[in-house]
Amino acid sequence: MKTHSIALIPGDGIGRDVTAAAWTVLETVA
Repeated sequence: MKTHSIALIPGDGIGRDVTAAAWTVLETVA
């Protein structure tokens, strides 16, 4: 299985609250 690194940068134009929610989803599916 391949592994990937994902950079999540708060304040990249989508808002900090969306970034925090995306991080929660990524941790759950990992």
